[in-house]
Amino acid sequence: MASSFGMLSICLLGLLLVGTSNGIAEPSSPDLVYMMALKQVLSDPYHHLQNWSNNSFPCTFNGIKCDNNSTHVAEIDLGNFGLVGPFPSVIGSLQNLTFLSLANNSITGEIPKDLTRCTNLKHLNLSQNYLTGPLPGYISELSSLEVLDLSGNNFSGTIPLEFAQFKNLQTLDLYYNLLGGTIPGFLGNLTNLVYLRLTNNPFDGGVIPLEIGKMVKLQQIWLSQCNLQGEIPGSIGGLAELQQLDFSQNNLNGAWHGFISNLVKLRSLQLYSNRLKGGIPTDIGKMSYLELIDASFNELTGQIPQSVGNLSMLKSLHLMNNNLSGEIPASLEGLTMLSDLSLFNNSFHGQIPQKLGSNTQFSIFDLSSNQLSGSLPSQLCNGGKLLFLNVFDNMLNGSISTLRNCSSLERLRLTNNQFSGEVPKDLWGSPGLSLLQLSSNKFEGNIPTDIGSAKSLRKLEIDDNYFSGKLPSEIGMINSLSFLNASNNKFSGSLPDEFDGLNQLEILDLSGNSLSGAIFSNIGSLRRLTLLSLKQNDLSGEIPVQIGSLQSLIYLDLSNNYLSGQVPASLAGLHLNFFNLSSNQLSGTVPSGLSKYKGTFLDDPQLCGEGFSDIKSCAYKKNHLKLWILCVILSCAAIVLVVGLGCFYKKYFYVSSVKDKEKIDTGPWNVVTFHKLLFHEQEIVESLNEASVIATGGAGKVYRVNLESGETLAVKRLPGRKKTEDLRYDSGFKAEIETLGVIRHKNIVKLWCCISTEDSNLLVYEYMPNGSIGDILHGPKPTSLDWPTRHMIALDSAQGISYLHHDCSPPIIHRDIKSNNILLDKELHAHVADFGLAMILEKYENGSELMSTVAGSYGYIAPEFSYSLKATTKSDVYSFGVVLLELVTGKRPIDTSYGEGANIVKWVSRMLEKENGLQEILDLRSFNFYRESILSVLGIALHCTNSLPANRPTMRNVVEMLQDTNPHQKSNV
Repeated sequence: MASSFGMLSICLLGLLLVGTSNGIAEPSSPDLVYMMALKQVLSDPYHHLQNWSNNSFPCTFNGIKCDNNSTHVAEIDLGNFGLVGPFPSVIGSLQNLTFLSLANNSITGEIPKDLTRCTNLKHLNLSQNYLTGPLPGYISELSSLEVLDLSGNNFSGTIPLEFAQFKNLQTLDLYYNLLGGTIPGFLGNLTNLVYLRLTNNPFDGGVIPLEIGKMVKLQQIWLSQCNLQGEIPGSIGGLAELQQLDFSQNNLNGAWHGFISNLVKLRSLQLYSNRLKGGIPTDIGKMSYLELIDASFNELTGQIPQSVGNLSMLKSLHLMNNNLSGEIPASLEGLTMLSDLSLFNNSFHGQIPQKLGSNTQFSIFDLSSNQLSGSLPSQLCNGGKLLFLNVFDNMLNGSISTLRNCSSLERLRLTNNQFSGEVPKDLWGSPGLSLLQLSSNKFEGNIPTDIGSAKSLRKLEIDDNYFSGKLPSEIGMINSLSFLNASNNKFSGSLPDEFDGLNQLEILDLSGNSLSGAIFSNIGSLRRLTLLSLKQNDLSGEIPVQIGSLQSLIYLDLSNNYLSGQVPASLAGLHLNFFNLSSNQLSGTVPSGLSKYKGTFLDDPQLCGEGFSDIKSCAYKKNHLKLWILCVILSCAAIVLVVGLGCFYKKYFYVSSVKDKEKIDTGPWNVVTFHKLLFHEQEIVESLNEASVIATGGAGKVYRVNLESGETLAVKRLPGRKKTEDLRYDSGFKAEIETLGVIRHKNIVKLWCCISTEDSNLLVYEYMPNGSIGDILHGPKPTSLDWPTRHMIALDSAQGISYLHHDCSPPIIHRDIKSNNILLDKELHAHVADFGLAMILEKYENGSELMSTVAGSYGYIAPEFSYSLKATTKSDVYSFGVVLLELVTGKRPIDTSYGEGANIVKWVSRMLEKENGLQEILDLRSFNFYRESILSVLGIALHCTNSLPANRPTMRNVVEMLQDTNPHQKSNV
């Protein structure tokens, strides 16, 4: 590599000399030749290096600065330029370089040793790239280095011993890599270090080294998600300059020792998501500079010491998800800076200190899931800055009239308490309120017309109370409303026709009231509706035909009303998981397409139909034998219905919206987090319902969960060991955790956490709003994607799989690559998902251990599986080749049009043998004027799907080939 750069440099230098002899501008410095060589190495898709030319001065180039005394290049800052290619070793020729940043690009390969020739380099930032290999110890030869940032790459191995030689280093950032081993004690030799971040590395356990206490100048230390164990060493107490301490998301399991109180300048103490035990030391009150304490998600016990009230600078106190008990100390009332108090999921009892809020201005106040009693403090809204007020799942009582002036509220969650009286009129119409949860209390009164002013309201949950009167038509003015549950109250009157304006509504549950009149006929305008429950009311009239146009509907319950007329034939076109029209006054013939729903028409004697078990045949004759048989059938069906409905509700709990609700599991939940969470497991568990199911597979269901924060997550639910004796489920869950918990890549779907009990295993992922490639290409409503977008999806996917194969140690075989397992974010960037079948290869003397279990999806499985039953990285390459063919052709991997026994690979090969076969292969939706790029990708796909594994490229080769087929560079427009 170095020799090729040298030859390139000589050629460029010759060209420059020729240019000078012909009157072209004389080069400004000898560094010009190196800068032009650097440009040749890197691809510049966004043209940031456009003004770099042989006829210009390097000091005028974008991202370049020269020193004041000469024309030598002193600083290179190409951060966020979108550059692609290997690390340009020619940089090592720039002897006067003091500053180098290539951050946030797509630089690949290893750091070349040539870089160590830049002996004056003080600042080196290579973060957020795709650099691989072990951390090179020879970097320590850069003895002047003060800042070393290698975060966000794929470096593996251990931290080399040579790093102890960085005597001038002030910043060391190795965040988000794949480093193993343990955190070495020799880092304590870096006595000038001010900032140390080793967060998000899968170290092999180990403890926090005692030597860390020798870094006497250290101000910030970040060791979260490093798989650390044991106790926090007492030497930490000697770091007198420390201001930020983050040991969160490890396996620290000792007590929270008082020596931490020696960190008198500490402003941020983050110990969340460990296994810390014992109590909070009383000496914590000596840490007078503290602004943030986050010790959430631990196993802390005892009470909050009164001395916390001495922390006059404290702004945030996070102690949620522990085993703390006792009363909330009254000393917190004197903290004038406290704005965020989060103590949920503990065992606090007694009253909330009644002066909380009188001396401060809260923005977040969350005491939910405790055993608190009494009333809310009267001055919580002091200052008008309270955004989130969560006190659900307690034993609080009394009125909430003190909240009448809380116009700043965005989320109010009071569910499952004993509050009573009327809800303040101003609260109903609060313009910034997005979530209002008042369920399972004793509230009464009417909903005022002011609710029409709550323009930001997304969720309104007021079920299981004593609200009465009419539902105001002004609710129909809330265009943002997606969830309305007013079940099990005393509402009367008719359903307002104005509800047809709720075009964002997904859940509508008004069951268990005294509503009368007809269902508004324009209900078909609620296109997003997934759940409609109007059961146990006094509704009359006919069932609107328009309900049959609600193609998103999967839950429909209109039972126990006085509905009449015929069952609309349009309902047969719905794909429902639950359907009940029982106990009405319906008549006539039931459409045969509804016969698949059992127990749907009980106690509707005037209905008849063919193929139903719960209603009579329309050809029924009244002889005694047939009547006796029918009675027996109906009796059995009734028994089956009762048992079936009981099982159904036990299995399919949906939010807190139905009167006979039952939770999915009783807990306790075991939570393993991989990133800092702004939610807790209860919110996830309570959001799993049939209306939110977005996919169903052989192992379990996938739900879409909309958090109260506005963020959306995807949750895969797998049965636990208690519900199945098939150990494959449990091993599949563990495989996905072990795989996704340690890998970090922008094209790999992010796993936030896993939640498990004996009954259920939940995997909580980032949500991909555009579904999968399969949805886009082959779904009910295929989307027309231009070729540049398809190419971007292909390259993103290839980079994710290449990371698994080449940058993870040991390498990871996915085993089920298919278009439905490649998900698309809102920008249509691809993320590889579903590692339920992934296995990690173990290294042996004779190579890699091969798996011997058949895996994958029909149409994507490599042909060698038929005789070897062994999965390798080359079988993943074959599957990805099939995905490429889908992107090129727009066709499915298996289709009857290919002929008997044929798949897309055989079909494409057969078409290419025809004279005009290429026209049949290419998807016209991908635009023909990118013909050259499309044909190149088609060639890559055929290379990947070669019948012989040895002839297929590696995924690293595939990435390189796809980069060379950039449609913006090779279009034929």
